[in-house]
Amino acid sequence: MPEIEIKLTHPDPGVLMAAFRDPAIAAGSTEQTIRMRSEYYDTADEILFAARCGLRFRAENERGVVTLKTQSAPSDASGLSVRGEFEVEATSLSEALPKICALAPAYADLLRKAAPNLQLTAAVTFTRIERHAVFGETEIAFSVDTGIFNHDPAKPFAEFEAELKRGSAETMIAICADLAKTYGLVPLADSKLKRALACRSR
Repeated sequence: MPEIEIKLTHPDPGVLMAAFRDPAIAAGSTEQTIRMRSEYYDTADEILFAARCGLRFRAENERGVVTLKTQSAPSDASGLSVRGEFEVEATSLSEALPKICALAPAYADLLRKAAPNLQLTAAVTFTRIERHAVFGETEIAFSVDTGIFNHDPAKPFAEFEAELKRGSAETMIAICADLAKTYGLVPLADSKLKRALACRSR
């Protein structure tokens, strides 16, 4: 299943939390907190990023996950993005890459070309507060992420995210549009990786 999500933001993280706890999405769901540390890998000349791919190792609490994300088109005006997502539980890139190549054969040659020269290019450390809400046949994971880019407290971020788990993308778009109108949230087009790369110290 592709990753289908909407990212929204506001200058005040408290407003994001207010939207997250809006009764329209909070009723009947339970919050959970996940500590996340994401490391992104690419070659020095960033051949993966140039191909609109991101290779990520993420520690989610005590669980390691390696993910290849691919994107053929930018996010739309609502903040909706649709990406390919190929993910395996693993403790290292070397363990995960053969499995990722098998899951994503269209990108296998690119990954094999990059593999000998992969290096850490960006890092994102954050805390995610998440809830899953069900609307008829549609399940959506709502979250607020707050953290920093590249281990630098001077580069904080906060974002509201809705990710479709099953059902109707139109339902998710409508709910997020209502939240955006109520709380003054604005679409956030760029991924964490793109923002982390943009704010690296040179």
